Amino acid sequence: MNRKQKLINEIANLVVQKLLNESYRKFDRDVQDIFDDVREGEKDFSGLDFSGLVFTRGPYGDNYLAGIDFSRSNLSGAKLKGIELTYANLEGADLTGADLSDTGMFEAKLKGAIFTKANLKGADLEDAEDIDKAIGLDTVEYDERTVWPIGFKPKKV
Repeated sequence: MNRKQKLINEIANLVVQKLLNESYRKFDRDVQDIFDDVREGEKDFSGLDFSGLVFTRGPYGDNYLAGIDFSRSNLSGAKLKGIELTYANLEGADLTGADLSDTGMFEAKLKGAIFTKANLKGADLEDAEDIDKAIGLDTVEYDERTVWPIGFKPKKV
C-alpha cells in the first residue's frame, strides 16, 4: 500500500470513528430524552423502534419507566436490566432477545408481547396482566429469583 492510500485509509477511519462517536452521543441523548419525557408526564412511545437500545439509568439515576406505553414497539435486543416497568403497556411489543433481568412488571399489560429468547432472570411478573397471552415464554431464560403469577410457569420446549 502506498503512502497516499495509507493516508486515505487513515482519514476514512477517523471519519468513521467521528460518526460512531456522534451517533453514540445521540443514542445517549435519546435515552435521556425518554427518561425526561416520562418524568414530565409523557408516556406514549407506542409503535416506535427501540431495538438494541440500552436503558440503564435515567439522567437522574432513576430506573423508573412505570406506566410507559411501549405497545407494538420494537424492543428486540434492548437492555432493560433493573428498569421498573410497573403498569407498563407492553401489548404486542417485540421483546425478542431483550434483557429484562431484575425488572419489575407489576400489572404490566403483556397480551401479545413477544418474549422469544428474552432474559427474565430475577424479573417480577407476579401480577402481570395477560401473561398467558404472551408469545415465546417457552424460550426465555429465567431462574429461581423470577417471580411468576401464581399457578403459572412457562412451558419448556
